[in-house]
Parts: sequence; structure tokens; C-alpha cells
Amino acid sequence: MGFGTVVSHIILFISIVTVAAGFFIVVNNYVQGTTGNLIAQQERVTNRIQTDIDITTVDYDNTTSPDTITISATNTGSTEIDPDKTDLVLDDLRVSRTERTITIQADTTTGNPGLWDPDEVVEVVTNEDLGNGTHTVSIVAPNGVTAEASFST
Repeated sequence: MGFGTVVSHIILFISIVTVAAGFFIVVNNYVQGTTGNLIAQQERVTNRIQTDIDITTVDYDNTTSPDTITISATNTGSTEIDPDKTDLVLDDLRVSRTERTITIQADTTTGNPGLWDPDEVVEVVTNEDLGNGTHTVSIVAPNGVTAEASFST
């Protein structure tokens, strides 16, 4: 075996090792990215499962103009909910966050100021003139969990 053959084998070996190392780096990055995404998705699913809202009362007052709708709801799940990112849907139409107020009832506050903790009650108030009949109101948490109730005017 001559010197030229040994050199060509060394060059071929170095090329194969370089390609294999590059392939390993690409596959490793892919596996790490996929693992990170799966963990994030699992956290989102767990958060949705642990979130639950119960609308306890809906009061409709037509003595004001526009009419006042007051919804009381309890966080019956085990997750904290940001009330500023919670939506109100009235008869399948989203009420703008500037056209409703959400306040955590002071007598139920248990811990984190500004967050809707488990077992706390919020009051959602909006003003809207509604026609006679049955209407539906929904409270939607930031993760998409929804509580719905019907009321009559």
C-alpha cells in the first residue's frame, strides 16, 4: 500500500467523520426543539384541564340606559386567571375589553392581587341594550376555557 493510498484513506475518513458530526448536530438540535415544544404543549394542556369557571349569577337591569348586565363568576379550577385577558361574549359577539369591567370581589381575595385565584369571585359588568328574549353570556379565560349561561330579558 503506497503513500498516496494512505493519504486518500485519511482524507476519506476525515470527510466521513465530518459529515457524521454535522448530521449528529442537526438531529440533536431537532430532537431538543421537538422536546421543548412537546413540554410546552403539555403545559398548555395541563393548564386547560386545571382551569374551570362557573357563572353563578347573571343580573339584567333595564332601568338604566343602556341596560346593565352584571355577571358573577367563580374560579372553580386550580389555576390563576388573568382577568385583564379574560373575554366576555354576549350572544356570540365579543364585548370589547374597554366596554366591560371585571373586578375581583374583595371578600374572596385570597392571595395574588390582580389575579383571579381559585375560589375567588369576579363581577363582570357591561352595558348593552338587548331585545326581549333569551340571551347567552360566556366568560372566556385566556387559555380558551369557557363558561356559559343563559338569561332572559
